[in-house]
This record gives sequence, structure tokens and C-alpha cells, in this order.
Amino acid sequence: MMKIRTILRKCFLWAVAVLGICLLSGCFPGFNSRDEVMAYLKKKYPDRQIVLSQKYKTRRGLMEDWRIWSFTLSGNPKDTFQVASYIQSYPVPMLKTERSIFDNFEKVVVLRRSREFEQGPLRTLDAPTRRLWHSFSSSEFWLKPLYIDLETVDDVWRAEHLIDLFEQFLSEEIVESDTRYFLRMYIQGPCYAL
Repeated sequence: MMKIRTILRKCFLWAVAVLGICLLSGCFPGFNSRDEVMAYLKKKYPDRQIVLSQKYKTRRGLMEDWRIWSFTLSGNPKDTFQVASYIQSYPVPMLKTERSIFDNFEKVVVLRRSREFEQGPLRTLDAPTRRLWHSFSSSEFWLKPLYIDLETVDDVWRAEHLIDLFEQFLSEEIVESDTRYFLRMYIQGPCYAL
């Protein structure tokens, strides 16, 4: 019985020592500073005036921590963007070991342009083609793919025309767009053999 207590006590002391070493060795990185975030933005958007907010929001979790600022860019007066200092942990909770900075410029511009597309060029298309369009959905920083449900083979050509038209409309803005589209067609019955 005494041996078990001694072993447990030693294991506990080793665990405390390892935790102390992790704390002292920088295994718990902090958020990027406001100056580091500004340097990231200046490098990504050179020759543009950047206004970064003084205030930020912080969200903490077991696997990830976020510190989020808003910013505006000259040349995009209609848009307000967000930039985040992000810390990701590995499977061992509390060991936050990777941090990065990223922003949602592309997402904000694509969502705005899609709303403008819906108010303009989309209205000039025929009803079967307009029926295929759905708005993009997104998370806080990422744009999710646009899903287009096809019912007929003709819808494939309509979808191609619709995507080409939107991409042309989107290209009027300076965006390194990685816009994705998923075409879905459900085939049943005898058509399945095709």
C-alpha cells in the first residue's frame, strides 16, 4: 500500500514539473499584438490606407482561441472586414501551440458582390436560370461553397452560364477569389444508368 502511494505521489510531482516546464518554455503562446496584426495587414494590402479598430473581441475555447479586430481599407468604402489572431491547440487541451493571423477580405467582398449580383444581372436572366441561384453562406471568416441543385440536363448549361456571369461580375473587384460551386443532381429510376 505504501509503495502505491509513493508511486502516485511521484507521478503527481512529475506531472506538475512537466506542466511547469511547458509554462516556462513558451508552450502557451499569447495572441499576436495589435502591432503584429497591423504589420500583417500592411504586408497583405500594400499601398492602401488601413484603419484597424482599437477594440477587439476575445473568444476562448478548449481547442482554439480568437482575438478579432475590425478594419477598413481604402478602395473598399462599402466594406468592414475582420482580422483575427488565432491560437490552435493540439489534442492535449490547454497546450496552445500554433498561432496565426488571417482576415476575411475575400468573404466580405464576395458576399457583397453576390447581393449586388442578385439586385442587378441576376434579374435579367430567365426564370429557370434564376431558380438555380442561392445565396452564399459563410462562417465568421470563411465563405462556404454555393450549392446549385440541378433537376434537368439543361440545368447543367444554365448553371455554367450563371457561374460564368457571376465570376465576370466578381472580377470587377480586386479579389483573389477561391469561390467554390457545388453542382448537385439527384438521379433516380431509369436515368441512373446514364
